[in-house]
Amino acid sequence: MNTPTREHRSPVLRRVAVIAGLAMAITGIQAVSANALPTDPETTISITFDDSNADQQAAVNILDSHGMKGTFYTVSGFVDAPNYLTRAQLTAMQANGHEIGGHTVTHADLTTSSATEARRQVCNDRATLLDWGFQVRSFAYPFASVNDAARAIVSDCGYNNARGLGDVETRFGCAGCGFAEEIPPGDPFVLKAPDQQDSTWTLQDLQTTVINAEERRTTATGWIVLTFHHLCDNACDALAISSTVFGQFTDWLAERATTENTHVRTVGEVVGGAVKPAVSVAGITPPAPGPGVNGLLNPSLETAGAGGAPQCWQSYGFGTNTPAFAAVNPGRTGNVAERMTMSAYTDGDARLMPVLDLGECAPTVTPGKTYSLRAWYTSTAPTQFAVYLRSGIGTWQYWTSSPLLVAATAYTQAEWTSPAIPAGSTGISFGMNLISTGTLTTDDYALYDTVGAPPVTGTPPPPATGAGPFVQKLYRDFLGRAATAAEVDRWSIVLAAGPQTHYSVSTELSRSDEWISTVVTKFYRDTLGREPDPAGLAGWVQAAKAGMPVAQIAAGFYASPEYFGTVGQNNFGTWVSDLYQKLLLRAPDAAGLQGWVTALQAGMGRDQLAFGFYQAPETLGVRITALYQTLLSRPPEAGAIPNWSPFVRDFGDLVLAAALAGSAEYNNLAQATP
Repeated sequence: MNTPTREHRSPVLRRVAVIAGLAMAITGIQAVSANALPTDPETTISITFDDSNADQQAAVNILDSHGMKGTFYTVSGFVDAPNYLTRAQLTAMQANGHEIGGHTVTHADLTTSSATEARRQVCNDRATLLDWGFQVRSFAYPFASVNDAARAIVSDCGYNNARGLGDVETRFGCAGCGFAEEIPPGDPFVLKAPDQQDSTWTLQDLQTTVINAEERRTTATGWIVLTFHHLCDNACDALAISSTVFGQFTDWLAERATTENTHVRTVGEVVGGAVKPAVSVAGITPPAPGPGVNGLLNPSLETAGAGGAPQCWQSYGFGTNTPAFAAVNPGRTGNVAERMTMSAYTDGDARLMPVLDLGECAPTVTPGKTYSLRAWYTSTAPTQFAVYLRSGIGTWQYWTSSPLLVAATAYTQAEWTSPAIPAGSTGISFGMNLISTGTLTTDDYALYDTVGAPPVTGTPPPPATGAGPFVQKLYRDFLGRAATAAEVDRWSIVLAAGPQTHYSVSTELSRSDEWISTVVTKFYRDTLGREPDPAGLAGWVQAAKAGMPVAQIAAGFYASPEYFGTVGQNNFGTWVSDLYQKLLLRAPDAAGLQGWVTALQAGMGRDQLAFGFYQAPETLGVRITALYQTLLSRPPEAGAIPNWSPFVRDFGDLVLAAALAGSAEYNNLAQATP
C-alpha cells in the first residue's frame, strides 16, 4: 500500500520552522538531512488499547519489537477471566514500560449510572489496580460517554487525565474539529482523540491521521491518541484490526522518529503528574436485603431503562445463538413483562438479569446465607435460573444453575433455593435462561434471604424430567461414583439444548480421562490385586489416549511379569489356568490347557496368548453378558451376543456400553432408580 502523499505545512508550522532554522544558522548547527529536519515541530502519538482483551498481547509483542510503549486501559473486573488479559500479563507489560490505565470495574457507562455507582466504578477500579502494583494515572471513559459529573468523579478518584473519542477529524467524522490534540491539552479530563479504530480502518487511514497531525494542525504541538480494542487476523470482532495492518503501521511509524520528529509516548508520559493515592469508597456498598425484603430493584420490570431494557436489567448470554428481547403488554401484573425469543441455537444461553454492577442494581448478599430466587414465567422450552456472583473487587463469574424446569403455557412461579453463598462474594445476579430455540416470558422476579422469606405462591413447576437420574446412573455405572451437582447441571443443559442424545453423552463420558483411569484401575485390582502406582496409571492412561485398544491394555496386565510371578507363580500351567478362570469364568479343559502350555514352551509370548484369550469368541460373550447385566440389569436378548461380538472385538467394549447406556431402556431404569 502506498504511503499517503505529504501535504503542505500550515502557515503556523512554516513560521515555527523558519524561526528555528534561523536560530540554527546563527549558531552554526548543521541540518541532518533534507528529509530529517530537526526544525520539524514534534508530533506525539499515543497508542492505547481498551477493555483488557487477551488478543492485545499480540500488540504488546509488536510494540516491544520497536521499543514503543502503549497505554492499556484496564477493566479490573475482567482481568483473569477467559478471553481477557491476566494480572501476570499486565504486570509484565508495566515492567517493560507500558502504561496500565483504568476503565472502570465492569465497563460501566458513567453517564447512565447513579453518582454513587459511578464513583464505585471509577474509584474501586483504580484502587484495585494500585493494590496490584500498577502506577495508575490515566483513565478512558467506557463507550466514550462523559458529562460534567463523570469528569468530576474521575478527577476526584485520583486520575490525572481521561480520554474521550471522536473529537479529532478523520475521514470517519468530526469535520472541522482539528487534526490533533495539543500539548498540554486544553482539558486533561476530556482528551481529544480520533474515532476508535475498527475493521473499517485501513493502513492508509492510520497513516493519514498521523500525517494530518504533522502537517495540518494549527497548533505548535500535536498529539494523536489512537484507540484500539482487538488485534486478530480472522475478523474476530467489529472493533478488531489485523496484526498485519498494525505491524505495518508501527513499522512505518518507527521511521518517522528520525524523518519527521514524530514519537510514540504513553498518555501518562504526555500529561505527566504524580501517581496519587487510592480513594476508597468501600463504605457505600448497599446492605444485603433483610428478612422478608425483596432485594431486587424494578422486580416487575415496569420502569423502562436505557437501550430498551427495563431499568436495572440487561440482556446477557454466551455462545452461538440468536436471542431477541422485547417488552410485552400486559404483564402478569402491571403493564409489562419481558419476552425472549431464541430463533436459532447452537450452544450457550441467553437471559435477562439484573445489571452486573457494583451495587446500584445487583443486590448485595452475605456469605454463608442461602437465598430464595423467584420469577413467574411462561415458556415453550425448558428453562432454569442461571446465577452469577460478584467478588470483593467487583469481578463477576458464573456460579451455578438451578435444575431445569418444564415449559409452561400459563404463568407459573419458579422458585429455587441457592446453596450457601461462598466466602468472599458480595453480590448476586440471576435470570431465567433459554438453552434451545423457543420463547420465554418472565415477570415479577424476587430475591429473598431464606430466613424470613414469604411463602411461594401457587404450585412450583416440576423439574424437567430425565436428565438428572440419567446422569447419576451413567456416572455410577461408568465411573463408580455419584455425579456432582455441577456435572448434572452441565449434562442436563446439553441434553435439553440438543442435538446431543443419551447415546452421544454416554459416548463422550466413556472417552474421558476419568473413564480411562477407572478402566485401568480396575485392571490393576482384578489382575494384580492392588491399587495402581501413580506413574503406572499415568503411563497406561497416556497409552490409551494415544489409541492403544483396551484389549491390548488387558493383555499387558495379564502377561506382565508381576501377574505371571504372583498369580501364575512363574508356571505356565498355573498362569493359563487363571486366564480361563478370569476371562472365561470356567476351569480349563485338559486338552486346551496342555495345548496352550505347549505353545508357550515353544516360544509363544504371554502377551500374544493373553490378547488371544481376551478377544476369543467365548470371552467376548462373557464381556457382552457382563455389560448387559451391569447396565440393563438383565442378560442379553437372543441373538445379541453374535450380533455384538464383531463390534466389541474390533472396537472394544465402549461401543456396546455407549449403545446400551443411550437406549430408552437404560433411561427408564434411571428414572425408576430412587
